Amino acid sequence: MTLLTCCRAGLRAARPALPLHVAARAYGKAAPTRVECNNLEEFREKVVKAPVPTVVQFHARWSRPCQELLPHAERTVRRTGGKVAFATVDFDRNFETCSAFFVNSVPYMLTFHDGVIVDKAAGPMSDAFLEEYVEAAARRSGKTAGSDNE
Repeated sequence: MTLLTCCRAGLRAARPALPLHVAARAYGKAAPTRVECNNLEEFREKVVKAPVPTVVQFHARWSRPCQELLPHAERTVRRTGGKVAFATVDFDRNFETCSAFFVNSVPYMLTFHDGVIVDKAAGPMSDAFLEEYVEAAARRSGKTAGSDNE
């Protein structure tokens, strides 16, 4: 069983979770692009071992710049058509993950590709900067982490 969370009310309901491709067909919607990592082990499985470059936003619920950046980052990643994945880590709930990557302020973004950090950005970001950041990650798709011939 997986706990599904209702974001607005903060309620939890125990229901079996459907695989993303099955849920997308069942509800006639695209599969969600954002993955939330709740601990370091989950982070390693979903981000570090991901087959595509993954942009990770470390955020806090109390941070206004984080809340403004989150929906725009998700939309920008979605526009890449699957070349880039998007993950979030809650700064207050995942101290172990944040400290493992020396994250001490939010918003903070890291891009992982082939298990390696290939790009990072900190602080509030303009829309143009965010779009260029995600496009750089999309250009890495299909390349190995060590080849920077762009």
